[in-house]
Amino acid sequence: MNNQNPVSSLVLIGVAILSLGGCSQSLRWVTEASSTSPSCMPDRLPNWTDFARRQSSSGTPAAQTAVQFLLNDSPPYLLAKFDAKHSWVRPQIASPSNPSAWKASEQLLAHEQVHYLISCLLTRQANLVLQSDEQPMAMLELVNSVP
Repeated sequence: MNNQNPVSSLVLIGVAILSLGGCSQSLRWVTEASSTSPSCMPDRLPNWTDFARRQSSSGTPAAQTAVQFLLNDSPPYLLAKFDAKHSWVRPQIASPSNPSAWKASEQLLAHEQVHYLISCLLTRQANLVLQSDEQPMAMLELVNSVP
């Protein structure tokens, strides 16, 4: 991927993740081996305890994952930070009282974790590009523009 432009690399990562079956229940976090600073905070998959509880109407989603992209100046690198203030789940989803609802809760959590993973993988790729390219603000804008 090093010979491709950053936009192509980031889009290919996003497409690859989505094609892998997005809501697998066997997601696994892999810590970065080549970096002293993690590209994601927390440096793990989020769980329901990381999400605020919020009631919502039946027409809205049952949960939402929000991530902030931050730029560290020296050395320049990007950080995908889980935004606990804007990430939420309906209380009855995170802690279902009905045992048969636990599977749906676990599936939704895996789905929300994929959203976080996409942000983290985009950030990791952006940080690889930043090692050879000295345009950190341009990379931050690029990562923020990926849908």
